[in-house]
Amino acid sequence: MTRDELLALFAEKATAPPPEANQLLAGHLQCTASLRLASAVSAALNVYVGSDPVPLSTPSPLLPPLM
Repeated sequence: MTRDELLALFAEKATAPPPEANQLLAGHLQCTASLRLASAVSAALNVYVGSDPVPLSTPSPLLPPLM
């Protein structure tokens, strides 16, 4: 592939619309609700995955009995 062909290919890619998956991702990254949710999940992880060696107990109603 020559330099001119490569430049033409890059110019074509630069002007083409982004794929649908990229548009969806860009929409999520610009959505304030998605950003708030990501921040809340990150904060929760920092709380529950700390340096404390004592594991948290799981509430019994969440886990069905094993049979």
